[in-house]
Amino acid sequence: MSFILNSSSTQQTQDFISDGTPATFIEKVIEESKKTLVLVDFWAEWCGPCLQLKPLLEKAVLEVKGKVQLVKIDTELYPELAQQCHIQSLPTVLAFQDGQPVDGFSGSLGLTQIKSFIAKLLGAQISPFEELLDMADHARQQDDFISAISCYARVLEKEPQNIRALGGIARSYLATASYEKAKIYVDMFPPEDTSEEVKTLKATLALLEKGNSLEGFDILKVKFEKNPTNQQIQLDLALQFFAAGKIEQALELTFQSLETAPHWEDGAAKKQILKFFEALGSNAPLTIQARKRLSSLLFS
Repeated sequence: MSFILNSSSTQQTQDFISDGTPATFIEKVIEESKKTLVLVDFWAEWCGPCLQLKPLLEKAVLEVKGKVQLVKIDTELYPELAQQCHIQSLPTVLAFQDGQPVDGFSGSLGLTQIKSFIAKLLGAQISPFEELLDMADHARQQDDFISAISCYARVLEKEPQNIRALGGIARSYLATASYEKAKIYVDMFPPEDTSEEVKTLKATLALLEKGNSLEGFDILKVKFEKNPTNQQIQLDLALQFFAAGKIEQALELTFQSLETAPHWEDGAAKKQILKFFEALGSNAPLTIQARKRLSSLLFS
């Protein structure tokens, strides 16, 4: 039985998923998109997020059983195709319909997000909970976490793995320092979901839990004023700045520690900076700016 299932799966993969080249791009992408939706995945072997996205993208395409064709472009082999399509970062997925690119995304999305992206392009009905999720997001942005949590919970009663609701309710609990409750929802994300959203949530939760186990902000601040060369106090205070939402101060204090004692505790300051990057997200302006500073320090 398993052999039959595997054979069927292999045939489906061959039918709906293929590699693209300059010689086949017109046929497989432009012409094919006049008949069906075509997704073009621009990737590279060295790109970690590309490799994370690949199985999720393929799974989502196979599940719609022929309604979508996936064409994969290795940008190391065919950089000219990436240039022609104005690809700025990897991974990037472009959607083609009627011979033209009509939509796309960059970065590694989770499975549910990919399915939503495909469903939108196929004209599938939008989730009936979109309005409720919009209300929840708005409440969270206004720091009305009680209302936000209530709205997210109503969605999750009907759609337990709604990624937007899981992320929103987890962030709402994090904002109210309810770390145990936040962890419950973070752990509910599908195991195969390695998207940026999940990574940032897990990293943020870990940092806030660690900060919660330390002495309070005011106590650490007084201690640091009395012991400005104590690296442990400095890094702990930086964590408390992060927990208070003062991200720039947290980064600055940790960078000062890295500049003063780069090898202390096996590079503890550098490790903490990288954790901040994970929590902020790789595309956050602060991460991009701070990463340049880190590179300058490490390689100058």
